[in-house]
Amino acid sequence: AALGDLQGPKLRVGEFSNPVGEMLEKGQIFRLDLDEAQGDNTRVMLPHPEIIEASEIDHVLLVDDGKVKLTVVGKGDKYLDCRVDVPGKISNRKGVNTPDSVLD
Repeated sequence: AALGDLQGPKLRVGEFSNPVGEMLEKGQIFRLDLDEAQGDNTRVMLPHPEIIEASEIDHVLLVDDGKVKLTVVGKGDKYLDCRVDVPGKISNRKGVNTPDSVLD
């Protein structure tokens, strides 16, 4: 039996220059932004301006079904700076869940 997805739209990060993805270390800052350039171990595109808009400081973002946990520590018009609280690998088009943000 397949597990149901968490409710809400399926949100995904963009693509990384390294095809196997990147390891994020606990405590590092990782940026999610609207830049279409391929990602690296410091940033990746999150092609969902509504998430960037709806996210506030201390909101949690879960990547790849919660394998990686990010906490928003800074934001701007087109980006979120996040602290890595649960480290792990992030790779192309992994899903992102926003348990703290209500998306319109």
